Amino acid sequence: MSQSNNDRLETARMRRSRAAAACGALLLLAACAPIETSAIPPAMTLPENLSARNSLGSIGPELRSGWWRLAREPGFVRLVEATLEQNFALSEARMRLAAARIDYGAIGREFRPQAAASASIRQDNNTTTYPTFGKIDLTSTWGVSGFESSWEVDFLGRAEMERRVATASVESAEADLGAARGIVAAEVLRAYALLSISQAELKALDQALENTRRIVRLTGMKRGGGIVSDLDYTRAEAAQRRIEARRPPLLAEAAGLRAALGALAGTSEPFDGEAGPVELAAFRFASVPAELVHRRPDVRAAAASILKAAAERDLAEADLYPRLRISGELALGRGVSGNLASALAGSLGPQLQIPLFDLDLRQARLSAREKGLEATAFAYRDRVVSAVSEVRRGLAQLEQARAQIRRARAEQRAVTQSDRLAGMLYRGGSIDLGERLQSAVTLAESELAVLAARRQEIQAIVFTLKSIAQSV
Repeated sequence: MSQSNNDRLETARMRRSRAAAACGALLLLAACAPIETSAIPPAMTLPENLSARNSLGSIGPELRSGWWRLAREPGFVRLVEATLEQNFALSEARMRLAAARIDYGAIGREFRPQAAASASIRQDNNTTTYPTFGKIDLTSTWGVSGFESSWEVDFLGRAEMERRVATASVESAEADLGAARGIVAAEVLRAYALLSISQAELKALDQALENTRRIVRLTGMKRGGGIVSDLDYTRAEAAQRRIEARRPPLLAEAAGLRAALGALAGTSEPFDGEAGPVELAAFRFASVPAELVHRRPDVRAAAASILKAAAERDLAEADLYPRLRISGELALGRGVSGNLASALAGSLGPQLQIPLFDLDLRQARLSAREKGLEATAFAYRDRVVSAVSEVRRGLAQLEQARAQIRRARAEQRAVTQSDRLAGMLYRGGSIDLGERLQSAVTLAESELAVLAARRQEIQAIVFTLKSIAQSV
């Protein structure tokens, strides 16, 4: 009977051992099972070309590399290239990109075998009672040295997931640098071209002002002779005051533009050179290839955010499973005083870390990462739609500015012909000096109208370049 009970107990122990071994094997297999990569939403499909009215056209390939050279103004080209080297925002973006690349290079190193060595001195105090000698205090001093090593077996592919996160961070940093370069170059174009316009406006305004002053003096002489009334003189004087009032804003704008160019170049000193005329014909494009929208840095950064969110979601899922680590330890102890014995101990084996008590927290993190992945997908679509809208709005502004320039130049041609006729009539004695001077003032005003239209064109070009030139 006793032998039968012992057999049953032994059988039960064997069954429990087998069950424990099976559970351990299942957990080990779970730790070794690969995590399926999260699905990435496809890129949005766009028309082949984008324009204000979906008309076909293209940007010349030369716009995609050093587009500022198309301005054909050496001073402007030198200023842009110097600014791209010295701008503080660009230097910051370069350093952030370098940091992201360094982080990428360190991926996977935490899964290499880890080793550590230690050394210590230990003192043991023991009191032993002997029948003959009574209590005797024994003190022993030990020198202990040890070596530990461990290696996490990355069956789930955590290193690859972290590499995907780092890759997305590098792509995002590259996109930020590209965006900064495009924005800085476009801002230099805006400030430089507007400074050139301001200089031309001041020149035309000075011509109009000189002729208006002569008209005022001539009208004053006529009023003294009773030829014209006080009202005529007041009107001439008011015209002079209106032209004079237009100079201070232009001077202030020019000073602000010079300060802006200096700040973009990373200096507190304003730009002190003369802004030459910038050739804008190369930037008067009617449409852009849709591929430039996908290559925009903010769109690329949004796409990289999806990749990063997907990798972080996979890492959160991997945290639900056990982690397998192979570890070993070797320790040597030797008595220094007292007990001079020595001891050697070691261990080697697997360690399985199983998430039990915080499993609900890890599941909540996984759910949060899944929602974050969906959010980045919506943010990407919103960025693409906004980019398309910006490109079309910029092209529409360009089209409107070009139409305004055509009207202003048509008016200028008519006024130029009228001014030539006035010169002929004045030389023939058909009109007096006042009428001749007024014709010259009207000609200067027509030049100012063309320059004002060119201002609108510059703003539209800069807006469009900010929406596409970041990609080139």
